[in-house]
Amino acid sequence: MERFKVGVDLGRSEIRLHDGKEILAFPSLIGGPVPLVKRGAELDRNLSLRLDGKSYSLGRLALNQPFLFPLSLTDFAGKLDLALLLSILALYASNHGQNKALFHLSLGIPLALSRVPATLEFLADWQTVHSFEFCGSPFEITIERIDPIPQPLGTLYQSLLNGQLDYTPSSEDGPDSLVGIIDAGHAATSWMVARLPDELPQYSGSLTSVSGIRLLDTLSRDGALPLNPLTALQAVSTDETEETLDLMATQVAHTVKQRWQDLPLEAILITGGIGEKLFERLKEFPFLANAILVEDPRRANVTGYSEFTLALQGEAPINEKNEKDENLDPLLLEV
Repeated sequence: MERFKVGVDLGRSEIRLHDGKEILAFPSLIGGPVPLVKRGAELDRNLSLRLDGKSYSLGRLALNQPFLFPLSLTDFAGKLDLALLLSILALYASNHGQNKALFHLSLGIPLALSRVPATLEFLADWQTVHSFEFCGSPFEITIERIDPIPQPLGTLYQSLLNGQLDYTPSSEDGPDSLVGIIDAGHAATSWMVARLPDELPQYSGSLTSVSGIRLLDTLSRDGALPLNPLTALQAVSTDETEETLDLMATQVAHTVKQRWQDLPLEAILITGGIGEKLFERLKEFPFLANAILVEDPRRANVTGYSEFTLALQGEAPINEKNEKDENLDPLLLEV
């Protein structure tokens, strides 16, 4: 049985896996029982899982379903997050010709979730042998170890390991010890201050973005049952007018200034697919004039998780960049 060491970003718009060389991703959508009609021949467009007697469709296949199961930014939703995680691990194992595999992973979880005591209980329960059906075939995935990481910390690890950021954490509060990270997404934006290896929770938090508010409005207007999932996704992934981006930048800039204004930050990192779009707007605010856009901001978090896992094992991070996004689902840009 082969053993894999990977990083996984358990995002709320997209789940991603990175092993230092390749990346897999699909939308974080979970629907009901699988229909007979397939969406083409590609495996990653026809993801299904049967776990503990319940069947789920995932990613693009879930768009065919009359309803979606809700995922939360603040707590794990029963088996749903586990179903997402097992699906991407099984997809990775399948791509390597395996239906049985061992995994050691660094798992990026939403910032709010990382502070909930029950989260560690969920993750402890996940570290076991899982037997299930994936796309109609039996799979056995053993999760040997999970190292949970608040999502924005992945960007800091990546920036350190690829040499973009020269940072040495100190044991004392000082100008060379603190780094701020802004992880801007469609549905939510997280901000964090870190002195590795720790997050400073009093200076960290999350907010709902402008596009996220539009999604919530769509949900409340259409109702849970008749909601067209594609309509909801479009509310998140295509509402990027100049006015919306200006509003999002203003919202983020004023929020972090209130939280960070007296902190001696060595650097402020901007990450996330929407963070990339907001970067020039954010730099117009004096407080963020020297902010740094990280390399490959859409994938910075998950790349940092995988390289963190390799570093824990005493292996040098591979840190090879993919020139093509062929394994990234174009339906969504970023969570």
